[in-house]
Amino acid sequence: MRSDHESNLPPQFLQLRAASLRHYLESGAAGNHLSLLRNFPAGCCKIASIFLLKLVRDLDGTSGFLVAGAKRGEATHAWAEVDAWIVDIAADQFCDFTKPVLVACSSPWHDSWQEAVRFPYTSYGLLSGPHASEYADCLAWVSAHPAAGAP
Repeated sequence: MRSDHESNLPPQFLQLRAASLRHYLESGAAGNHLSLLRNFPAGCCKIASIFLLKLVRDLDGTSGFLVAGAKRGEATHAWAEVDAWIVDIAADQFCDFTKPVLVACSSPWHDSWQEAVRFPYTSYGLLSGPHASEYADCLAWVSAHPAAGAP
């Protein structure tokens, strides 16, 4: 288990939240304040993971960790951990991962990222400027489209 407590949110719920956020990021609605989001998922893993963690915290009252790692000195990647679950909506920016949304208790692909560091909510939870404006748009969109991205 990746956290110090039992999982509060079922994986299906996290899958729905993650899919809704991914749908927002792919919808054309994203990127009004952070232009890099127009290229999602390329280069967007950190901000997408932070937005996912903030959504889960703001809408569901559950905190998680931002995890960042490096691979072979060539690339970096970030994803979310919520309770016991790895949640990643941007791993498919890499050619060796094709799943658009991952919610899993374990992942050999994620384990292959070296020197992964976990950052608590207090390290990333306060957004300002364009990040805060983009998150406000994201929160409004996801709230208005609760089933967006559902299978």
